[in-house]
Amino acid sequence: MDSVDVGIFGAERAGKTTLFRVLSSLKPERAVMKHEVNRSVVEIRDGRLDRLHELLKTRKKIYATMNLVDIPGFPTTCPPKEKNRIMQSLQGSDALLAVVRAFRSDIVPWPEDGKNPVSQLENIRAELLFRDLAVITRRIERIEEYVGKRKLTAEEERELELLKRIGRHLDEEGFVLGLGLDGEEARTVSSLSLLTAKPIVVVVNVDEDQYKARNYDAREQIVQICEARGLGYAEVAGEFEAELLDLSEEEQALFMEDTGIAESCFDRLHATLYKHIGIITFFTFNDEEVRAWQIEEGTTAKQAAGKIHTDLMNHFIRAEIVSSEDFLECGSLHNARERGLVRIVGKDELIRDGDIVRIRANA
Repeated sequence: MDSVDVGIFGAERAGKTTLFRVLSSLKPERAVMKHEVNRSVVEIRDGRLDRLHELLKTRKKIYATMNLVDIPGFPTTCPPKEKNRIMQSLQGSDALLAVVRAFRSDIVPWPEDGKNPVSQLENIRAELLFRDLAVITRRIERIEEYVGKRKLTAEEERELELLKRIGRHLDEEGFVLGLGLDGEEARTVSSLSLLTAKPIVVVVNVDEDQYKARNYDAREQIVQICEARGLGYAEVAGEFEAELLDLSEEEQALFMEDTGIAESCFDRLHATLYKHIGIITFFTFNDEEVRAWQIEEGTTAKQAAGKIHTDLMNHFIRAEIVSSEDFLECGSLHNARERGLVRIVGKDELIRDGDIVRIRANA
């Protein structure tokens, strides 16, 4: 994947657009529309890449990127057609951030879902389940229209059986992701863009005091729900971290230390999200550039070569791999080879997070 697409959604006044601004490092003067779909491409800063660039002194340093999509919040009373139009913006996402509000404010009213973060989360779950069940039902009805007119193909029979299994699972309030579809099954329903088939991280938006206390109403219950449902979990102090954008890096560090925030909102969410969806990073370099690449866990050396260029995959011979940690400690590829830290591997070797990969291929 060239870039990971992440959709941000949740109830009105939960702080979604504030979170979008923080993740995108957009200062207040940059216009962000609260009632429209906002999009941003964000570089994923990686200290390993920074150190490699400093050591290798290449002209270019190319970070991996993440595409953020922030959709408008909607009340539970929103008309179905409008709600469906808004949620369609999430269909192309690889993963979702579901924003739940816990922060207190005398200025910003609570969402219609109420003050309880649990009720907000349950309403989000219900909306996702309802939307996907409607999509599955329409597809089943379309296939069943053929019955009586002609014999279904073997492929249509398999699809219909799979759709009915998914429909029963959704009826029982289970997310499609929890079904553990195999590769062929996932491809069969991929065109339906089922939202509950996507990895989801619940982001609880807290205020500064709640973040310092590491507590808010119903926190334990929210964590338990996420664990039971296979959802990722993170906390952010959205408004506080948005205010930090106006400060210098030195001032930001001081305020973050005082609040107990060890790393930026983006770094925390990026780490949580990528761990949840199984994305890792490998690096390549030449005389011109050092670059970070994003791949799924379980990617082989030959598949990683195809990520760089299809010719490298098609003419793959073998790969040289060394961990970025070992490379940085040794100071050069030559020294790493001398110490026996460079692995010469075949096409089926799995790439690990932080590996530096050099592909050998036929001309």
